[in-house]
Amino acid sequence: MSNLSLVGFEDVNVGTGIPELIKEITLEQFAMYSAVCWDFHPMHYDSATGQKLGFKEAFADGPMLAAFLGQVATSWLGGQARIYRLKTRYLKPVFPGDTLYCSGSVLGKSDSPNHSIDCEVWANNQDGDRVASGLVSVSMYDSA
Repeated sequence: MSNLSLVGFEDVNVGTGIPELIKEITLEQFAMYSAVCWDFHPMHYDSATGQKLGFKEAFADGPMLAAFLGQVATSWLGGQARIYRLKTRYLKPVFPGDTLYCSGSVLGKSDSPNHSIDCEVWANNQDGDRVASGLVSVSMYDSA
């Protein structure tokens, strides 16, 4: 079986930065995410509803931001990485037209049988405001 990992466990060190993942946010993306998750709260895809609730328009569903934070780690580590814990904080609303810059750094690693890596992850918008942060723990399973 081929090694699907982009970064090997042995290449990861505490303090290692995780490459930036850029997400262009669209209203269509909100609607598709709502449909996939069966989360049909109109505040996440209807601008008029978002405005009635005091926001400038529709805003991102929190779990979509959590998915982006998890993707930061798995995109970097590749096919052998499996998320087993993800904790997130939503700090500011995300709107269509925003650009998110998602990144992180390695907090720790364990040479246990599942090769665990703990990372701090975050998403900043185009204005540099932190909109979400979290901790993600992944296992790097050996395919051999």
